[in-house]
Amino acid sequence: MIDWRQWREMSTESLEAARWIERYHPRSSVSRYYYAAYQQVTAVLHYHGGLIPPDNREAWKHKDTPDMIAAHFRRFISRRIVNGLINELTYLYQLRIYSDYVSNVIVLNQVKDARKSSLYIISVCVKILEESNE
Repeated sequence: MIDWRQWREMSTESLEAARWIERYHPRSSVSRYYYAAYQQVTAVLHYHGGLIPPDNREAWKHKDTPDMIAAHFRRFISRRIVNGLINELTYLYQLRIYSDYVSNVIVLNQVKDARKSSLYIISVCVKILEESNE
């Protein structure tokens, strides 16, 4: 089973890749920004409460992750911030789907939004993990 630290490390790698390719491959950067956020959320879910993903998976399905945030993040952060995380992750997932699968969508305008949403989600998750390790 993959350790929460590995998810945190994957998130860092995805974020670095997103920044690196943003200028020349905006569609791919949107996808990497989403995965950086998703991986950081997964690190928190693994770290707290001994949560274990469904059989034969190392993480939760993308569509289930907002529900996992709602169910397990409220003991660390306010309801308002939880709802914000859910909204940002859902929006970021939609951007990822558009950038990966919809050919006529221009993603250049969405890269900035993807970066902002990803960085917000990551910062909240990092704060939860840091406060837990104090």
